[in-house]
Amino acid sequence: MAYSNKKRLAGKVAIITGSGRGIGRCEALLMAQQGATVVVSDIGTDLQVDKLTEEQWDLIADSHLKASFAMIKFAVPVFKRQGVGVIVNTGSEAGLGMIFNSAYAAAVVTA
Repeated sequence: MAYSNKKRLAGKVAIITGSGRGIGRCEALLMAQQGATVVVSDIGTDLQVDKLTEEQWDLIADSHLKASFAMIKFAVPVFKRQGVGVIVNTGSEAGLGMIFNSAYAAAVVTA
C-alpha cells in the first residue's frame, strides 16, 4: 500500500455502513489506519432462508436498501455547508448469490 504510513485522512470523518465484515470492514480499517475518525454500523446477521422470519427479512432488506439513501440524504446538507465532501458507495459480490444470507443478496442486487 503506497500510503500506509501517511495519515491522509486525519481530521476527516468516514461513515461506513455494513462495516462488520467483508469489504466494509476492510474499508473501515483502512480509513482508520489513514487517520480518519470512523463511524461503523452493521446489523450482523446471517440466517438460512428457512429460519428467517418475515420481520428479519424486512430488517435486512430495508437496512441495505435504505442505508445508502439515508447516509447521502443527511450527509449532503453537511457537505454543502462545508463546501466539501465525498460519498463512495461500494457494492458486494453477494448479489451473485449468498445461500446463507438470501435477504442480503437480494438487497444488494436491487440496490
